[in-house]
Amino acid sequence: MSLCLGGEIDFMARIVLSTFGSLGDLHPMIALGKELHKRGHEIVINTLEVYREKIHALGFEFYPLRPNLNPEEDRELAREIMDAKTGTEKLLREILLPNVRPMFEDLMNSVAGADVLISGEVVYPAASVAEKNRIKWITTSLAPASFLSPYDPFVPPTAQWLRHFRFLGAGVHGVIYSAVHRIVASWLEPYRTFRREIGLSENHDPIFKDKFSNLLHLALFSKVLGKPQPDWHRPTLQTGFCFYDGQDDLGKMPEKLTEFLENGEPPIVFTLGSAAVMDARDFFEESAAGVPHLVMPYSHDQPDNAARCERIGIARTISRKTYNAENAARELRELLGDLGYKANAVEAQKIVKAECGTRIACDAIEEVLK
Repeated sequence: MSLCLGGEIDFMARIVLSTFGSLGDLHPMIALGKELHKRGHEIVINTLEVYREKIHALGFEFYPLRPNLNPEEDRELAREIMDAKTGTEKLLREILLPNVRPMFEDLMNSVAGADVLISGEVVYPAASVAEKNRIKWITTSLAPASFLSPYDPFVPPTAQWLRHFRFLGAGVHGVIYSAVHRIVASWLEPYRTFRREIGLSENHDPIFKDKFSNLLHLALFSKVLGKPQPDWHRPTLQTGFCFYDGQDDLGKMPEKLTEFLENGEPPIVFTLGSAAVMDARDFFEESAAGVPHLVMPYSHDQPDNAARCERIGIARTISRKTYNAENAARELRELLGDLGYKANAVEAQKIVKAECGTRIACDAIEEVLK
């Protein structure tokens, strides 16, 4: 019997889940949607047009969210967005902030008649939509990096060497983050103009200080990756991961693959994240040396997540620039030769399984709806 069974509630709500990004951003929202639908609620998914068929296969109502990106068709764009040095700036300055008006219009369409809006990290018009519609608003984060806490320093893709300087303390890291805030603030003019045009205060920062809901913020990641810090936004509830494996929409495990997995020793898997796979370059060719893969972070929050896995002793990391069969084999000999990695991973697995992230998140959402 599952220890993560959901509760029951005696009313039905119309719930809009809005997210922008790759499957890594979408799947946690689907996990919430499936559980909330099971509890009797009406689910609307507001996301990229490319996911329309996937959402319809789940039986959810779908509304598109511009800009209409399709990384599978535009591989050059995918490469640029995942670039460690310039990817985050390109995503913000050239894609999201200039398109905040069409995002707002699409999100406004999706929340008609809704009881609550639950938004992902970079759905920047969400606060404006909530203000305009006087609708309950819940925000979410998928990784500790979202909080940018100097008490638990973030490893930025542009300065991954900072992972060696955690010992400097919150004071030093706070100064660094203040500089980052000032730089990013200079990018916000399109957002400020948008807010003025719709009759709202332009004194609003959707990237840092004003991105969290004052009603409820959900940290949808495990304590294995990061624990609550003194400066986290309040109210924040850390739930644990919300898992969805893709099997209920367009995904289906091939029969031969199932047979392969069920026979013999556990296989070694080479895979990339749902965004990084669009810029694989020679990853799979180099990986075909017959050795298991390491954590190879690209951009955005990936270097920070990789550093966290390394710190708790469940992984080794290798940079994208130095990834090749020879280097991977050398690192993996260290990884597989030290049984401590396996022991640490088993302990982490126990924590993640016990957290019941989807149930806890949905219980909290229903409390807001009461």
